[in-house]
Amino acid sequence: MALMGLQFPAARISGRLKNNSNVNSWNNGQQILRAFTATTNIPTDDQQAVNTAFSLLTKQWKLLSDANTDAWTAFAVANPVKNRLGNTVPRTGLSAYVELGSIHYFRTGLLLAAAPVLGRPAPPTSLDVPGAQTPGTLSFDIIHSLPSVAGIWWLVRMTSALPSIKVTPALGLYRMIEGVGADSFLAAAISPDAVTFSPTKYTLQDQAWFGIEVQSVNAEGWTSTPLRSQHTFLV
Repeated sequence: MALMGLQFPAARISGRLKNNSNVNSWNNGQQILRAFTATTNIPTDDQQAVNTAFSLLTKQWKLLSDANTDAWTAFAVANPVKNRLGNTVPRTGLSAYVELGSIHYFRTGLLLAAAPVLGRPAPPTSLDVPGAQTPGTLSFDIIHSLPSVAGIWWLVRMTSALPSIKVTPALGLYRMIEGVGADSFLAAAISPDAVTFSPTKYTLQDQAWFGIEVQSVNAEGWTSTPLRSQHTFLV
């Protein structure tokens, strides 16, 4: 239907039309001609690693036996997750498989098949983080009450420098401390467990405020609830 008799204020009109190698733009009633440039959003190494894992796992899901997919579905029903509002959210067998399978893949480079039969590991109880740190490293003690550390690893994440000690880091700010891969995991030892990492995602800055997150991980890729704390360092 023709829009006869309708008038649009020039200030409200904007748009673009690509023609060969140029783009004709209209903005506030003015025509602008510029060369077309393709937008680029090159994924980081971490994003590529995550995308690779998710792709492999979703393809592997289709190859699992019915017994395995049924077991993962039963596991998902028995272990719902909570969203950021604290509400319980059901999940599918596939989502549970990708969640645990990705953690297992990041640590081992191997794909899971069977659903978990081990219980969820307990989280660490506290972190003892010295204020003075050696440049290029982050060292601290992990305090825990695990009855056994056999088959348990620590997964450590940290944030970039925070603007203030009054800021609670958003969950999205935490990154695997040495990138997505095996280097961000360490085999657990008896408490207190002294660990040292060489952060590659964020560099410790003198007297800056950082968030640290530690989870215990079992051999099936099941992670504990995270333990998070904030610290300032002298580097």
